[in-house]
Amino acid sequence: MNKPLMYSGIHAVESLLRHRPEGVLELFVLDTRAKRGDARLETLIIAARDQGIAVQYSRRESLDKLAGPQNQGVVARARPRSAGDEQALAAHLDGLDHPPLLLILEGVTDPHNLGACLRSADAAGVDAVVVPRRHAAGAATHMPPACDSRTTRPPPLTAVQH
Repeated sequence: MNKPLMYSGIHAVESLLRHRPEGVLELFVLDTRAKRGDARLETLIIAARDQGIAVQYSRRESLDKLAGPQNQGVVARARPRSAGDEQALAAHLDGLDHPPLLLILEGVTDPHNLGACLRSADAAGVDAVVVPRRHAAGAATHMPPACDSRTTRPPPLTAVQH
C-alpha cells in the first residue's frame, strides 16, 4: 500500500472531503484559526467529523512541518489515489448518465499549472482527466480515474454508449 500523503490548503482539503472522504485518514487544523471561528475552516471540520475523520488541532509549527508553510491552516493526511488504466476509465465513462466530459493534458510540467487545470476541471464538472504517468499522482488526488496517455489511449467518445 502506498504511504499516506499530506494535502494542504482550503481548496485541496475541501475537494478531498467532497470527492474522496474515504481516503482521508486525519485532518489537522491550525488551533488559533479554529478558535477565531473561521467559517471556511469550520465547514471543513464539520464535513470531516460527519465522515468520521479524526480532527487534530495543531500549532503552526506542526502544520508547517507536515506540509510546508503554505498550508492555509489545514492539512489532510490521506491515502493517495492510484491512477486508473484504460479499463477503469472505460468503466467509469460507461457508468455515466450523461455524455462524458474529459480533460486530456499533455506537456503540463509545472505542478501549480497542473493543480489549476485540475481545479478548473473540477469546477467545470469534468468526468475524468487523462495525464501522462509522470503527473498521474497529482491528478489522482481527487479526480475520477485518470489514464496514462503514454501507454494507453482512452476510448473514443463516439464509442462510449449511453
